[in-house]
Amino acid sequence: SESQREKSCVLPTRLDSAGQQIVPCGMKATSVFNDTFEVVGYHLIREHTAWASDVERYANPTDYKSRPNTSWLYERYPATIDKDLGVKTQSFADWMRPSAVPRVWNRYGYLNKTFDPGATLHVKIFSRYPIDTIPGGYKVIVLTEYGAFGARHSGFGYILITAGAISFVLAMLACATYRSCPQGLPWLQRLAGGEDSDEGYESDTKSGEESP
Repeated sequence: SESQREKSCVLPTRLDSAGQQIVPCGMKATSVFNDTFEVVGYHLIREHTAWASDVERYANPTDYKSRPNTSWLYERYPATIDKDLGVKTQSFADWMRPSAVPRVWNRYGYLNKTFDPGATLHVKIFSRYPIDTIPGGYKVIVLTEYGAFGARHSGFGYILITAGAISFVLAMLACATYRSCPQGLPWLQRLAGGEDSDEGYESDTKSGEESP
């Protein structure tokens, strides 16, 4: 409804300069990444780049493409959005997924081919996204291998290496502590035995005066 649109979307992302309703509205839906790429000599596959759960989140309205005075997604981004799919276009669903980090990293497509080391690829870039309007923003194209667990991510490997190194240091400290104090540190013995143990009570009563 229009009242819901007013609550969820600010005016510049709800109505265009001609007064048409923008569908879907919202800051992210009106800033879709619309650069396109072409790998010369190869077919770039664009299917299955978004999670199925992301695609299922969105649905076109029942009067899709027939509602008057409306600016549809495929009209604003003709090179990126499929007219028949609308909001169920893979690239749109992938773009709309919330990011856990400030960096936006989305899959564009993939090549179903194994390349020899040192192979040369020629990539044509059709730059449309106005990155200059974002202070400090920049665009990068990343070519990487893709497997059952997704693309290669060196950051995750660094995390595992760091966690392994910390675990090794802690294990060495535990080993050194056990060798130097086989019975355990005194404060650990007291902690394990409890401050109100029978031995502690007997030693206290014997060393002091009798209680009345």
